[in-house]
Amino acid sequence: MQCEVEFFDSQNEGISGRAKAGCVRPRTLARQASYPGSIFGQTAETITCFPLYELSPFERLLVTAKGDLQRIISSWCDEVVTVQVNYYDLAKKTQTEDYYSRKVELKCRGKRFCIATSEIILSSKELKDALATKEVGIGQLFRRFSLCPQFTLSEVTRDHRHNLFSRKYCLKSDGIVCNIVEDFDAEQICSLEKIVIGEVLQQLDPKSEKDELLCVPLRYSSTEFSPFERVLLSAYDNVPRLVSSYLNENVEMTVSHSQRTTSNGFLRIANLLVSGKPFCVAKCEFTVVDEGLNLLLESGKFSLNDIFTKYKGGRLPKFKLESALKIKKQNSLPIDSAWLTMPIPKNSLYRKYTLATSFAIAHVQELFEPWIVEIACK
Repeated sequence: MQCEVEFFDSQNEGISGRAKAGCVRPRTLARQASYPGSIFGQTAETITCFPLYELSPFERLLVTAKGDLQRIISSWCDEVVTVQVNYYDLAKKTQTEDYYSRKVELKCRGKRFCIATSEIILSSKELKDALATKEVGIGQLFRRFSLCPQFTLSEVTRDHRHNLFSRKYCLKSDGIVCNIVEDFDAEQICSLEKIVIGEVLQQLDPKSEKDELLCVPLRYSSTEFSPFERVLLSAYDNVPRLVSSYLNENVEMTVSHSQRTTSNGFLRIANLLVSGKPFCVAKCEFTVVDEGLNLLLESGKFSLNDIFTKYKGGRLPKFKLESALKIKKQNSLPIDSAWLTMPIPKNSLYRKYTLATSFAIAHVQELFEPWIVEIACK
């Protein structure tokens, strides 16, 4: 008898739970995927992808989101995503840790598409104090304190009876661990996936104290951008994961140029490839404003790869999209394009953005081949 719930588990290579008790193992799309964690990295990390059985490209984006689920949904749908907090309570305290339980509903276009239940464990006094003042909510801790979380996806399930798919994952950083279960309404997600081209791009409003994403109109017409293009344009240094998840293909990176340009400046040009085919070239200009970090880079004890993920325990940089456009005419780009080693095809997607922390700033330009977004629209 075929089971109602298909349960995927990274430790048991597929079906577990009731499936072990005689249920037929379903056909899967299991694969070994490799993608660089960042355009700033020099080597690819190997990850084990789940058997994402019956998951659409859009659903794959959601179950592999690393703390940016709201941003992805908001950018894709061209709408505000709101968070309704059902409860968040202090469950227990120990000498070193505070345990909180939290349940929220995520909504887009007035419809609930996800319920998230979390256990949050705090061991940092700074984070405990911030939460005690009620000036910041649990959902804002990573963002408020610029914490760069380590992401571990442990389960992906599908419940045909209740028309849900779910995931279980962990976000972990210094002083905080979040164990989260998200249940997605498959019907609502399917409805959102069919969203057509919109009019504005979404960005996180840093001035907002609310757990929501707000529409930020940019100074250009964005009616020409498809949902997946909007996701790419609003991505903060996670393009490799987004493309790998959406296309269910391997992504690799090669560094064609890397050098120190000034006493505290660096230049890197990287190329991203999906299954061996180039789809993006990125120019990254780093300015290091922390003398301690600069000395570590000079001595070779630290590398550019580690700036945002490891220095000071890892810090989530502030993302700002400065410009974005679609190339209307081949080889026409209204900026200095001397760094490009390839022709500029018509309908290429271009964006310029900054990633900033207190110790380093990265100015990034990216040019996407038109085929990568065209194939995503099919």
